[in-house]
Amino acid sequence: GCKKVQYCSQHCQKEAWVTHIFDCSPGLKPIASYHYLFRAVARDLIPTHAQTLEDWGFNRANASADDHGQSNLLGVYQLVIKHYQIVLAPKTLEKWRKRGVLLQEIKKAIERLPEGGRGEYYAWLVQNPYVLDRSLPVPACESAEDMAMRYLRDGWLFATKDQSKSVAEIKSRVDSWPLQKRYCLLLCGMIFNNASPHPTEEFWVRFGFCAGDQGDELYLGSCYRQLLETTSFEELYTAYQNSDVFSLFRRKGITMLVELLYTVPRRVRELEDVLRGTGRGIFKSCWFLKQWVGVQSDAPSPDFGMDLSVRVDYGFANCRGLEDFGTLLQIYKDYFDSHKADCLALHEACIKGELFKYLRRFARFKLEKKHRALLKNPYPLH
Repeated sequence: GCKKVQYCSQHCQKEAWVTHIFDCSPGLKPIASYHYLFRAVARDLIPTHAQTLEDWGFNRANASADDHGQSNLLGVYQLVIKHYQIVLAPKTLEKWRKRGVLLQEIKKAIERLPEGGRGEYYAWLVQNPYVLDRSLPVPACESAEDMAMRYLRDGWLFATKDQSKSVAEIKSRVDSWPLQKRYCLLLCGMIFNNASPHPTEEFWVRFGFCAGDQGDELYLGSCYRQLLETTSFEELYTAYQNSDVFSLFRRKGITMLVELLYTVPRRVRELEDVLRGTGRGIFKSCWFLKQWVGVQSDAPSPDFGMDLSVRVDYGFANCRGLEDFGTLLQIYKDYFDSHKADCLALHEACIKGELFKYLRRFARFKLEKKHRALLKNPYPLH
């Protein structure tokens, strides 16, 4: 219908429709929340569409005790949609959801697999049935303040081995520490609680969680956990001060694990690049761009946490209003949503003054002369 894509058969055309609908002629058919779900599964990304988060349990998954509820739920959907022995169709899941039997039917589908082949996501679902069964109450969530205190306490115990202090005393002591040391302590507390920094937090960049995609963030948490099992707090803090954390991974034999879990080689290069900036606090502006884009909704907030380097390097200084901001936001969202997104390549295009030439390959709409003006920056410097 849209004449944009060629298919080898009608079967493949129908199979691709659940994600192609986003690129097809607008208004041809309404886009349902299950389309967003299947697109998220295909991209290995937690959906951001509000109705999808509500319809498919992601909002309820936030109450999971392991801090990775949404990622585990995405893993459940990937299992039933992509596993060659299950492969559920979009409308099948939609029918079950509307009938209120989504949990029961998904469990039946997974239980057709041998018991040893159902994986950790099935075990998580069994332990958290309320995520998909709306007849069950959602357990009370720990407050953000209590969670932060837990991270602080566990990080303190790892750093000092001192169990005699109250949380208030710990906070008083830690507040007097240098900022970099506080970052390291909070990271340790998070890792021991199977959590990781959120993109809205400054040290999401500082410890390399900005490298790769959401799945890679979980993998990096596993790498840090293994690192902390063989490393003292002072070793970590010293490596962080000296921009040497990636080398610490290498010295402790964790580099092979990093390369195994980061299945795309360029993600390892990205991680190494970010971790080289830790002690100096000097990072390429592309990482702050990725952070800013990641926390934006469909309605951009120009002044929310945008680093000055991002404003200058990536065209936002050229914007004359919210419409221009929204256009640039969509261009960069399309880029970071692409499996071919490469922050180091984006940085190279930036410092060469070739953002328009580079990004037009990734945009979902045709970039025109007005977009060239928006993407103009002061580079290359002479």
